[in-house]
Amino acid sequence: MRRDLIRQWGVIISFVLVIVVNGLANALPINGQQTGEISDRFPVFFVPAGYVFSIWGLIYLGLLAFAAYQALPGQRDNERLRRVGAWFVVSCAANVAWIFLWHYNLFSLSLAVMLVLLISLVAIYLRLEIGRAVVATAERWAVHAPFSVYLGWITVATVANATDVLYDVGWGGWGIAPEAWAVVMMAIATGIGLGVLATRRDIAYALVLVWAFVGIAVKQMPRALSVGVAALILAAVIVLACVVAGRRPRRWRKTGTRMAQRLRAAPMGAGSVRSLSIACIVRAPWRLVQEHRLAHHVGHARAVLLDVVHLVHIHAFDARNHRAERDVGITALAQRHHPA
Repeated sequence: MRRDLIRQWGVIISFVLVIVVNGLANALPINGQQTGEISDRFPVFFVPAGYVFSIWGLIYLGLLAFAAYQALPGQRDNERLRRVGAWFVVSCAANVAWIFLWHYNLFSLSLAVMLVLLISLVAIYLRLEIGRAVVATAERWAVHAPFSVYLGWITVATVANATDVLYDVGWGGWGIAPEAWAVVMMAIATGIGLGVLATRRDIAYALVLVWAFVGIAVKQMPRALSVGVAALILAAVIVLACVVAGRRPRRWRKTGTRMAQRLRAAPMGAGSVRSLSIACIVRAPWRLVQEHRLAHHVGHARAVLLDVVHLVHIHAFDARNHRAERDVGITALAQRHHPA
């Protein structure tokens, strides 16, 4: 209990510190420079228009929702939130450290800290099982969605930070034009986004990439037409992938999860197992037919196979209990009629 309270307050304090430092970074500003002004000094092509950075308002609003949600008494023993509390504190520390390093022109160190921030967010993303775990609606919007958007933006920011550092150290690009490198970087980011869509169906993450690519097109189109056109094409590819991912049925996942939960929660008594077996054998096939009738993908077929294995397991366990009850009954009857 005490450890959970420390975790909850640690998350709140870390979030407040991030808000304060990021606010002072431009209000003071720190070292007499604003964050955007420093970024504008680098004539690289992987930089979006200024309005794109307004996404930080959405990110911080989402993190506020997360901090408030995890602080609720009912979420004190939430195992998923326990797994990410320490990583969130690390991400906040990296966020604050990056602001100071960036404003004091320590760009190489800022990239190292940006990688720490990226790794911490990836750890949070994986531990929350975003796109795979079935959670309540409130948790999906207050926890999963904010970290999807945050990780999406830090993915873009890490690439942008790397391009700034390479320019700062005078890297020549191995003779390849900077415009070409910008397109390559966007292609890599697009590949990551498509991978997340294919494995997690995380549309929020992918749409952040679209937001960034459109912003790159807006800023770079006047001076580098190829970069702007490539950014728009890649953004369109991601949007199309989001539409496809959004149209894919996902109820089959919930079916397998619900059946697995019923199996784990079932008491080991013969009567309870028999009733569970009857319910699954009578109702499940029809539900499987309805929910898997369009299961043309390998993932769907795997879910069907797992459901069938669960049913067979239940039925076999029920049969064993029937035999045990029959043997006990026969023994008792024999002892009653033929006492020793």
